[in-house]
Amino acid sequence: MGITLDCINLEHNYIVINKTLQRVELKALEIIPDDELIYMFPQKIEGKKSALILKDPKTDSSTRIVYMTSQLRIEIVKRLAQIEKNKEYYGRRYQKYDYELLFSLDDGSPIEPKLCEKRFKKWQATSGLEIRPLDFHGVRHSSITYKVKLSGGDLSTVKGDSGHSTVQMVGSYADHIFDEERMELTQAMEDKFYTDEQGEDWIEKRFSQLLEQLAFLAEKDPTLLKKARTALFA
Repeated sequence: MGITLDCINLEHNYIVINKTLQRVELKALEIIPDDELIYMFPQKIEGKKSALILKDPKTDSSTRIVYMTSQLRIEIVKRLAQIEKNKEYYGRRYQKYDYELLFSLDDGSPIEPKLCEKRFKKWQATSGLEIRPLDFHGVRHSSITYKVKLSGGDLSTVKGDSGHSTVQMVGSYADHIFDEERMELTQAMEDKFYTDEQGEDWIEKRFSQLLEQLAFLAEKDPTLLKKARTALFA
């Protein structure tokens, strides 16, 4: 929610994540260092005990570059075109609230994070997609899951996108990712390594076959069967 237009690089297809938009209690502003607070948005309702602010991310690793897929780039370009239309329509009113935010209300003012969450849940309910309800954190989890899977488990590379401070934190998301592949591997072992005739008494059958073969050879050398039995049961 804190992405500003100057953080979007369409030439090289990346977005710089270096701000976060939050609603905080006014008392909490006292403990936020001045060098972390970028801007406090004007309150539209007088007397509120909280305010929307634009600030630095909570950790250094949260500041990062995220490369855009072609699909995301198309959506970003559409959004930028809509912003220009909104500026033309609202005129001076837009200029009053023009904070250069990528995600904003039509007049340029910031969007309440909770409002965006509500709209996202409403969209899910009407989208027709057969998925369990997700919050924004769930979307992030899904993104990390797919990227770890597509990268073949390259947690270090995925960490650069996710903004986690350690590879271990990315790994905590990814513990269950390869369960499906592991189950497929188990099935392959069952289908390829073992033969169709192998059941609970497979070892006993194979052992009996071995003794029969040894007995056949023992006809030519009577001492062979005795040596084999001694070796097997030693």
